Amino acid sequence: MKKFVAGFLSGALMFGIIGAGASGIWDNIEVLRNDIKVVVNGNEITSDNFLYNDTTYLPLRAVSEALNQPVSYDEVTNTAYIGERNDNMQTQEITGKYTPTDEEMPYCELYEGRYYIKPIYYIEKYNLTDKNSLIRPAYDANTNEAILYNEGVEILRVKCIGISQEGYIPYDTYVDEIEPLLK
Repeated sequence: MKKFVAGFLSGALMFGIIGAGASGIWDNIEVLRNDIKVVVNGNEITSDNFLYNDTTYLPLRAVSEALNQPVSYDEVTNTAYIGERNDNMQTQEITGKYTPTDEEMPYCELYEGRYYIKPIYYIEKYNLTDKNSLIRPAYDANTNEAILYNEGVEILRVKCIGISQEGYIPYDTYVDEIEPLLK
């Protein structure tokens, strides 16, 4: 009897641990166990599949193996990947002081744990191309630096990364040094 109770408690504990790691909402659904033969690039997938709302579902691992692609899972972002992962998609430890806002994020890149922003964002945000603007942006392709001029006098020079003409500047620098000049 003690073995039964110990086994039951161990099973309940394992179920609790496994269940705690799953995110989302569990629903009971009715599915039809499928006996559909699925073939990918001439290779038959022998894994179980099922039909739900007129859609056939297969395990990701079975699909990735049929495509001869690696499959991986990132617990931090709760993301499953089939094929190679792009460095920007991989979880990175953020070492910068600031995180871009939702508005700024489309203009940003995460590189080696720090956010970088394209100068075009603040140029457009603060309308620095307007003839009446006292502050003018520039880019020095020789040194790969973004420059801000105020009435023709250089007020800031920031090293960029990236290969585009605009380059990217550190987001922390934007928040600490550039944004205060533009307000």
